[in-house]
Amino acid sequence: MTEPTIDEFIRHLQVKLDNPESNNDSEELKRTQRQLDGAINLAISFRDRHAKLLAAGEKEFEIQQNVRILADKVQSEIVSSGDSLSDICSSCSAILETDLDFCPACGTKK
Repeated sequence: MTEPTIDEFIRHLQVKLDNPESNNDSEELKRTQRQLDGAINLAISFRDRHAKLLAAGEKEFEIQQNVRILADKVQSEIVSSGDSLSDICSSCSAILETDLDFCPACGTKK
């Protein structure tokens, strides 16, 4: 299965905009329509900007390293600095705040 294209995403949003789910609350319906309209405009702007950058031979973004790899690097720096590994969340490897009873990144309790 291939990933959907930007054009397919735009068509999907347009269908949702043309055929909104039935909702008795007209304010909620208007809000949803504004959100869909905004999302369509953002997707079209992204597609057009991306095409222009590609035509100019530039890259808009590059794939970044995996967050886990960066967390492992932080752990190794903490170990080399002599700090305790208990200062690292065992669930997501984020640095724990000493005054909190949970991880500020994922919410896991200490």
